[in-house]
Amino acid sequence: MDYYCIKEFDATGIVKTVFTSKGRGCWLSNTEEGHAGYREVLSHFNLSENDIASTFQRHSDCVRAVTRKDAGINTFWRSDPIEVADGIVTNETGFLLTSMESDCTPVYILDPVQRAVGMVHSGWRGTASLISVRAVELMRREYGSRPEDIMIAFGPCICKDCYEVGGDLIAPFSVHFSQDELRRLFAPKDNGKYTLDVKEAIRLSLTEAGVQDERIFDCGCCTYHDGIFYSHRRQLKDGESGADHMLTGIMLIEQGRGKV
Repeated sequence: MDYYCIKEFDATGIVKTVFTSKGRGCWLSNTEEGHAGYREVLSHFNLSENDIASTFQRHSDCVRAVTRKDAGINTFWRSDPIEVADGIVTNETGFLLTSMESDCTPVYILDPVQRAVGMVHSGWRGTASLISVRAVELMRREYGSRPEDIMIAFGPCICKDCYEVGGDLIAPFSVHFSQDELRRLFAPKDNGKYTLDVKEAIRLSLTEAGVQDERIFDCGCCTYHDGIFYSHRRQLKDGESGADHMLTGIMLIEQGRGKV
């Protein structure tokens, strides 16, 4: 598979970032085949199976702080509901925080002042519930992060022009977004459906929480129409299983270590 990074983040020299494209792929299964994609990504960073931590994705708004004791490839397969989280944050170096996406928005978070990072899986449910804001708030409590110092980046996800949804999604977004904001997020279509701009929703919620707009970056890749990424909607449309995902990740680099 090919590897890409969030260039604005890697340029700080504080972190290394990654998102994958089509190729071997990564699978959410506790099998040797399922582990193979993770191992390939780890080898790209010269890391071992003990150097990776993952979200426990349930389309929730839960975020938790992790340490190295939470790392390890076998931690992916825990079923304890206490561990469920769609976002993870840390201020420890040398292990990769990861999430999996095939249309949802991966949100990379970096506090270059307090040297803390986060990785968030933000589907429409998590976005409506402000999961990225919850991650920033957790970093403030745990690490002393200030929203105005934080950098945000969006990885590959389905774009606003490709994400068609029903009007029933407006109600959950109306809990935290104003009517003016809803009109910006939901564009009506001739068929009675809407297109939804998830990234704009995340941006609006984060700037309201104090993150500076100029510190929010976008890789600009659409999983649905770019053709080089896995897309759940595209795979289903093409009669495929829709089981493949990209892996997205961020890792704090040890001071003085330089390139990994």
